[in-house]
Amino acid sequence: MPTSMTKMATAKPIPNWRLPLDEYFIRYRLEAPLASFIGFRVDVPFNLQDSRRPWFTNVEKLTDGKGVGIAWTSSNLNGPWFGGSRYIPKTDCNGDKWRKLIIDGLNQASVGMC
Repeated sequence: MPTSMTKMATAKPIPNWRLPLDEYFIRYRLEAPLASFIGFRVDVPFNLQDSRRPWFTNVEKLTDGKGVGIAWTSSNLNGPWFGGSRYIPKTDCNGDKWRKLIIDGLNQASVGMC
């Protein structure tokens, strides 16, 4: 996202709405190989029914005291990392270690500034 009005004038919308947003960002903005990334989404906590599904996790309390919901899915990034799975599995292919690393990172990122 542009941080100044000068750059904002040169910012362009995503030209092909059918391309997943994460893939567009990685390919055309970062210009990095897709195989270098895994995908997940962080949002508000999920309802009770959704939170029971294996591709969702609610973290009740981060360091800042707020909870989040994590969707461990990506339609295009996770397959090479997790044996073809679109979501970061809870047990297979070191998925549990990736989930812990991501949650630890979210905890660190939730620490407020002085």
